Amino acid sequence: MKKTIHIQYGFITGILLMVIMTVFYLAKINVNGNVQMLVVVSTIFAGVIYSCWSFRQQNRNATNNEVFFNGFRTTAIIALLLIAFGVLLINFLPGFKETQINNFRAGEIKAANGDAEKLKVVETTVTDYKNKFTTMFIGINMMIIVISGLISAAIGAILSKNKG
Repeated sequence: MKKTIHIQYGFITGILLMVIMTVFYLAKINVNGNVQMLVVVSTIFAGVIYSCWSFRQQNRNATNNEVFFNGFRTTAIIALLLIAFGVLLINFLPGFKETQINNFRAGEIKAANGDAEKLKVVETTVTDYKNKFTTMFIGINMMIIVISGLISAAIGAILSKNKG
């Protein structure tokens, strides 16, 4: 029987990401920024690739498919934890949603680059974003987590390949 470790590594990586995101929020670092995205994606890559490598070390005869699916299951655990964390942030952390909406508004104004026609559309766009915030927040984050997890699971399966 193959040893499964995806739950352990998924929880460790997910909790680490929650701590990192909390630090970003409390330090008032723009949560929509590229720095946070790079840190989150890098942490997902590291956690999933390490999970694949550890799975291969514990199951020497595992196929590449088994290693890949271990990485994908690790990604699923990370996604579940972060989606639950996101819902908690949105519903129970005062100001989180408003901060995100204000960051979105600032980004839209900057993207309009002073164009009067584009600036007219900004408030409509922000209102739509505000009305669909929870769905968009969870959907976008889920997409980022799953794509990062799939790529890192494939890389993990390749890098942990048996030699010999």
